[in-house]
Formats: sequence, structure tokens, C-alpha cells
Amino acid sequence: MLERVRQHVITALDQADGDAASIRTRASSVKGSIGDLRLESLLAHLERYDESRQVIEGLISSAVSKPSSAWVDRDIDQARLQLSTFALEFRKAEVVAPLMRGATATRHMIGVVFASGGGQRASGSVDIANSELPKVRGLADRLLQTIQSEKREVVLAALAEVGVRLVRTSDMENING
Repeated sequence: MLERVRQHVITALDQADGDAASIRTRASSVKGSIGDLRLESLLAHLERYDESRQVIEGLISSAVSKPSSAWVDRDIDQARLQLSTFALEFRKAEVVAPLMRGATATRHMIGVVFASGGGQRASGSVDIANSELPKVRGLADRLLQTIQSEKREVVLAALAEVGVRLVRTSDMENING
């Protein structure tokens, strides 16, 4: 049960490598700048994150506002849902906190709105960890090499078309679960 929650937290935090030191650093970078006491409580646990039973239980207890001795089976499911919500808010805070503190960002958030021919529109946002920036830049470089001989307007229209398709595909995957 605790292992499932630990894996869920790692995924929700977008920390695929599960590196405990990175999670602690990320938590420290935003702690004190959020203003939500429950989220700050989660950050306090993440600052001590070491995959131990005590820390995972602390995360669950913070999420359901109950000590471990009072948990029932349903509380674990509720904790996973609440931890997902907290993780999303945490990831957003990672983008905003450096702006308030003048620190280096650990994530990048991009909001996009696409409109293409035939009245197709789509909008969405994504957040990217600093560790993924080399992949982003590499893909951007490859795309630029592929499109360098095309007219700017054609390239931008094609990117809008691709953007609409990607956002809609992502939306459908979220709906279909």
C-alpha cells in the first residue's frame, strides 16, 4: 500500500527517476511562498523525503488530515487523489515561486492557444522539468532543420495545425482515462 502511494507521488511530481535529493531540493525551492497551509505541510514532508515509511505516512496523513492510526481503506484512495492535486499545485508553484524570489526556476510552464483552418481551436498548458529541456531543445533543432526551406507563414500554420491535433489527442486521452 505505501509503495503504491510512493510511486503515485513520484509520478504526480513528474520525478520519473525518483531521485529523493531532487525532490527535497524542489520542495525547498518553493516552501514558504505558497500560502496554502496544507500544501506547505506537504512541502515540509517532501523536504525530508527519503522514501522511508515515516515520510510516506506523513504525506498520506497530511493529505487526509488524519493520523495513520485512524486511517481506513478509503483514506488511501482519497490520499492519492489529494496528493495528485497537491502535486499539480506544487508544480505550478515551482514555475511562479522563482519570479517572486528572483531564484532559478526548476520547471517551465507554457500556455498555448492554437487556431487553424476551418475554425479549429484548442488551448492548453504544459509544464516541463528543467531535466527535460535538452530533449525540448534537441527536438526544436531537428524541427527547425526540417522546416528551414519553408515559408515562415506555412511553418507557423503547420505548427498551429499540429498543436490543435496534439491538444485534442491529449484531451481525448484524458477523457478516456
